[in-house]
Amino acid sequence: MEVLTISSEESTNGDCPAEKKLNLVDENGSTDTSIHENLKDLSNFAVKEILQNNTNRKVTCLRGSFSSHPGEAVVVLEKPAFSEEILKDYFKGKDNLTKSFHNDIYGDYRYNPSSDLNAVKATVIHPATEKTIQRYTSQKHYMIEESPKIYKDIILPNLAEEEDHLQVNMRKYPFNNYNYTR
Repeated sequence: MEVLTISSEESTNGDCPAEKKLNLVDENGSTDTSIHENLKDLSNFAVKEILQNNTNRKVTCLRGSFSSHPGEAVVVLEKPAFSEEILKDYFKGKDNLTKSFHNDIYGDYRYNPSSDLNAVKATVIHPATEKTIQRYTSQKHYMIEESPKIYKDIILPNLAEEEDHLQVNMRKYPFNNYNYTR
């Protein structure tokens, strides 16, 4: 059984708050420091499930575990946008261009730039709680059409019940002056 403990170490000068360090304690009482202390690559990450693959944002979220550390982890891989600095050097390295097809004026190629120009941003969350895993899991979206009858029978009565709450919020936030009517 894994127990999650948080230990604090007091600062020496007294000006800064205590530093928080996250440790995993196993059933034998041994502690492991954070995986982030010595993480150099992701070779010991075993993918259990693809939580999300968003092709529009070029982000994928993976659930898995590290063989060197207990507990589940989430790894988020994201393709960064092109920057001017990188584009200046983009075509000067050792690259590879493979033709897929071409016609009279268009050609499609698979371009593999040098590895240092082809970096991916990786975010590692370890240990990942169930709440963290759910946050990075693809969620279903629903579209609800509201008819005048639904508004009159359901929405308006709920607004009337919340009127006191809305009045308080309108006093707190005067720039959010919505005109609610019964």
